[in-house]
Amino acid sequence: MRKSIKILILLLMIALLGSAAFGLFWVKNNYVLIDKTFYSRNLQVLDLRGENISIEQYQKFHKSLPECQILWNVPFQGTAYPHDSTELTVTELSVKDVRDLAYFEQLKVLNAQQCTDYTQLLSAADTYPQLQVRYQVTIGGTAYPQDAKIVQLETFSAEELS
Repeated sequence: MRKSIKILILLLMIALLGSAAFGLFWVKNNYVLIDKTFYSRNLQVLDLRGENISIEQYQKFHKSLPECQILWNVPFQGTAYPHDSTELTVTELSVKDVRDLAYFEQLKVLNAQQCTDYTQLLSAADTYPQLQVRYQVTIGGTAYPQDAKIVQLETFSAEELS
């Protein structure tokens, strides 16, 4: 009788281990673990707009759920803007800011009339040819649109031309 109990216990343990292995296999194939939360691999839309998501966290979500549309607020210049923004206004522009503009996939216009970071403005225009970058160039106290064809200067200094 003892032998049959041992065999029964062994069979139960094998069944439990098999069930656990099957369960883990099923979870691994149907879910992904991101920041201690499980998400379905078949998720079509993930709304994270109410969350404080960093670019690094977004990249984790995007890498783990490449087929999923992720709705989120992009951290940009100390605040967060909807990822689907079509227009932004800036007064300064850094190298990081130009790089982070890539996360605004529907961005059409960058208003930068008060920005004097001309190198970064030109970089943004070159990096994102679909983006209309609006800025001005101030010479001698007068602001000229970036696409001005003629600029008439009465008096100016060498510093203003550099």
